[in-house]
Amino acid sequence: MLGKIESGYEFGQLALRLLSQPNSLEEGDLPSVLERFVTQMFANTPVKLVCEAIGEPYPLPKEAETNLLRIGQEALTNVFKHAKASKIRVELGKSN
Repeated sequence: MLGKIESGYEFGQLALRLLSQPNSLEEGDLPSVLERFVTQMFANTPVKLVCEAIGEPYPLPKEAETNLLRIGQEALTNVFKHAKASKIRVELGKSN
């Protein structure tokens, strides 16, 4: 879907496209939307992905879910851009 990224410009275009796509919480819950985002971003890379929701899901205020989604998207964008990772693990859960 996304092709090979070979320049900073292409990365910028990819990031803008992914962030403007309907990765909204209207399309699913936070874990599934975040998983879809990371899967799309790393689709044509050799990176191994693990996305996991830990524990029982529970509702959060809409603003909190939106903020968590944007934080997750930004963190994953930074990993894509800078980390040269071979494996990415995304865990979403509650800590005490």
